[in-house]
Amino acid sequence: MEQVRYRITQNDYIAFQQLLAARAAPRFAVFMALLAAAMSAVAALAGVADIAIGAFGGAVIGAIGLPLIARWLIIPVQARKAYREYDLIKEEMVLSLNEDNFVITQTSGRVAIGWESVVLWRENDLMLTLHPTRQLAYIMPKPALGERPIAYIKERLAAHGLPRQGKQRK
Repeated sequence: MEQVRYRITQNDYIAFQQLLAARAAPRFAVFMALLAAAMSAVAALAGVADIAIGAFGGAVIGAIGLPLIARWLIIPVQARKAYREYDLIKEEMVLSLNEDNFVITQTSGRVAIGWESVVLWRENDLMLTLHPTRQLAYIMPKPALGERPIAYIKERLAAHGLPRQGKQRK
């Protein structure tokens, strides 16, 4: 398959951080719901109905509001700072794909990852990420790659035991 050249922009990096955070948001909401239930139960048992209602209302607002604030305010600010500090991510990258692996080459170095070493992959409208660990990912902006390389990547991942996104290899 042909090589694909791309650069990861600041907006790509923000979108990547938001994609990572989106996975944590449902867990946070469940945590807040359990916390609200516990606080409400304690307050109800203590006979303080006003506190029970307030605890529940605060947890609901927190479960909805905090992830939204994080996604649209905190994450972009932190991602912009991190992107400015990370010179290597700004270099042009050349992606090569073959049956056995994907290779990313840039001025500062080269990495080759076998498809069987990818433990997880995710995507949204803007990007595809390939994860050799849960926390580390190779960011591939979809508009820069095009449909054919993306389809090939997904085909190789499926052939190596990762047929769908978000499902981690065991």
